[in-house]
Amino acid sequence: MTVALDIVKADPRDAVFREPLARHVAAADDQVGPEFNFALEADALAAPGIEFWAAWQGGQLAGFIALKHLNPREGEVKSMRVLDPFLGQGIGQRLLDQVISASRRAGHEAVWLETGRLDSYAAARHLYRRAGFVETGPFGDYPDAEASLFMRLDLIG
Repeated sequence: MTVALDIVKADPRDAVFREPLARHVAAADDQVGPEFNFALEADALAAPGIEFWAAWQGGQLAGFIALKHLNPREGEVKSMRVLDPFLGQGIGQRLLDQVISASRRAGHEAVWLETGRLDSYAAARHLYRRAGFVETGPFGDYPDAEASLFMRLDLIG
């Protein structure tokens, strides 16, 4: 029997997210260094212009994702994470679908993301490519960092 997955809007400052978000940021610090870690902490994820969703399975937090509205035409995937016990169950795809759908509803023409080039990010890159994201150069205020890979999904055309 498959346990249902519920994806709901949430406040990233809620206590349930404190540890998972801290681990998410710390893992990126360990992998690429703080100077190339662009993961947002709870207060930044709660800022205006950012929507945050949590995935719950069987009453347990399974993952989270955010959509940053860069401008009226573009959004950015932020802080996507599936917690270790839930990896390999398609939750990442469901979270990404949530952001893509929200971007379409917002009228965005494109969704951007920054991820890592290290092997530890291979599954994420595979997920993004499978969803139609293509590699591009830096966007917004991101530096052209060797550790970063930039991707874009066109929503029109």
